[in-house]
Amino acid sequence: MKGILEKIHPKFYIVLSGILIGLSIVFAEIGIISYVALVPLAYAMYKRMSEVGYSAKKAYLDGFIFYMLFDIVAFHWITYFYPLDFAGIGNIEAIFIILLG
Repeated sequence: MKGILEKIHPKFYIVLSGILIGLSIVFAEIGIISYVALVPLAYAMYKRMSEVGYSAKKAYLDGFIFYMLFDIVAFHWITYFYPLDFAGIGNIEAIFIILLG
């Protein structure tokens, strides 16, 4: 089992964790999964920190990937409001709101 975990790239665990946390926000019935969903992220960070040459820039990128996946999954419902003409927001502003959360 340990050999299988070692072969998978740490970014997979970051992606998995971001999606699971987002799903736990969207579906309240599986909200308890949010506690378990942090385990792959912690494992990925542990694995990445042991790599030689792991810098603050790479750590920022890993966190950005996690947050963007969480944000896209958790706030997918915002796209149903597009375009946001009813709020007086144009298309360009609406795209920034959706992407930047």
